[in-house]
Amino acid sequence: MSRYGKPLNISSVLYNAPVYIVISAPLVSEVPEAFKDAIDLDFCNRSLAWTIGTMVQNIQLRATDLGLASCPVNGTVAGLIHDKELSQKISIPQGYTPLTSVVIGKSKTPYEVREARKDNYLVSFV
Repeated sequence: MSRYGKPLNISSVLYNAPVYIVISAPLVSEVPEAFKDAIDLDFCNRSLAWTIGTMVQNIQLRATDLGLASCPVNGTVAGLIHDKELSQKISIPQGYTPLTSVVIGKSKTPYEVREARKDNYLVSFV
């Protein structure tokens, strides 16, 4: 990241975290034959997004359980998508697209359990 480190101030974007996880996958370009009657291409890629969201959530929950801080950092992913050389340097396989990333490390701010505020959530019962 040294190529972009100074102009983009990458260390602060990544919160100086010691761990930077990039999640990548091949995008679906064709619906598998077995599913063509049931789903479309858009659904396949939305399913990929939901799966990745679940992965990030579990990474963050586990980090918290271990007493670590975590943060999704998607701005850096845009740079990886457009810079194939940089993607290769961090070992993203050919044909895969960087989709999201998470940083993990110790926080300078102590973590405090907070009560959920009910006015932050809208719940509808059907």
